[in-house]
Amino acid sequence: MTNKDATIQIKIKFIMLIGKSLHRYGASADRIEKALTLLCQNLSVQGEFFSLPTGIFASFKSIDDEFNRMERLEPGKINLAKLYFVDQTVDQVAENSITIEDGIQQTLDVLSSELQFNNIQSSFAYSLIAMSICIFLDGTYVDALVSIFIGFIVGFFAESVKEERIDSISEGINSFLVAILCIGIGVYYPINTNIVILSSLITLVPGLSVTMAIGELSSQNLTSGTARLLGASMILLKISFGVFIGNEAMRSIGMINTSTPLIDHSLYVVIPMLFICAVGFSIAFQARIKDIPWIIIAAFVSYFSSEIFNSFLGPIAGVLCSGTIIGASSNLFSRIMNRPALIFLLPAIILLVPGSIGFQGLNLLFSQDMIQGINTIFKMTAVAIALVIGTYFGSLLIKPRRSL
Repeated sequence: MTNKDATIQIKIKFIMLIGKSLHRYGASADRIEKALTLLCQNLSVQGEFFSLPTGIFASFKSIDDEFNRMERLEPGKINLAKLYFVDQTVDQVAENSITIEDGIQQTLDVLSSELQFNNIQSSFAYSLIAMSICIFLDGTYVDALVSIFIGFIVGFFAESVKEERIDSISEGINSFLVAILCIGIGVYYPINTNIVILSSLITLVPGLSVTMAIGELSSQNLTSGTARLLGASMILLKISFGVFIGNEAMRSIGMINTSTPLIDHSLYVVIPMLFICAVGFSIAFQARIKDIPWIIIAAFVSYFSSEIFNSFLGPIAGVLCSGTIIGASSNLFSRIMNRPALIFLLPAIILLVPGSIGFQGLNLLFSQDMIQGINTIFKMTAVAIALVIGTYFGSLLIKPRRSL
């Protein structure tokens, strides 16, 4: 007896559990819907799906009956290790290596398993990312050291403070405290305050969500794309407003932003920072230890391809070409290694996503520089569109193993 011969109810239970898992671990709506549709084909089930950032709706049909399901879910958070295990379970069920009942149990075990890295380790990852981004933004070594300290505080607050009453405004509170800390430190030590603030908050800036939203809109997932884009915009507004209020509070007591000469860092500095940044993203994304070398390679491909193409073609066309290489490389990785392409794709595009541009644009708007602020936000949109189109072109060059 094959899994195709199982009852419709057990098939539906497994399919919805896989959808819930993919949603929880950071897959976009279009990828979830394609994955579940392919799973239905493998199990000889007729199903239609509608994925949103806050839920999944599904309709299943058999010869005798029709079934409707709805899962109310919180917006997902990327977990590459659990995404890998869920993907392997789907493969095993599709190949009849295990029964659907075993697949359900394996998926439930993945959902209930402990995180690969605890809160302290994740907070330390925020420090690594903040330090490396500070160097990429041409900050000084003093800026990088301060970013390590403040990045850890940001990470600890974001990962450990789960109080429901402040959860909806945690980004604003975090950015307010970061602005006060950076300006206060700048009074005693010469730092580039704006660079330290941005690098410390970079892990909170929803650049990846903006890019995913543009991708969903371009794939005609209009409801999900619009909802995700508005959600990301609200996070950006909270972060920018928190920084603005922090700046105004410090200005009222006579403390203002400070700056020092920037440093054009050599490759001898940039290359180690890429290693550090990739390790930071591996921890933040809860990747398996075995996947960390691939995430490091993805970071190098992303950074150097964008640097090369940007120098010849400009920032928009450069990101498009870089996105094409990343999209093709992630699909090649998936085919050769039999792992989800997202393991390679997400860490690669995170270095190109335009969240920091949007953050700078909103800061300009809060500073009453309307024209420059609007231009910067338009640039953010253009970069996000170019990145999404580039990854689609990459998928045309090398077809994905499947939707993940």
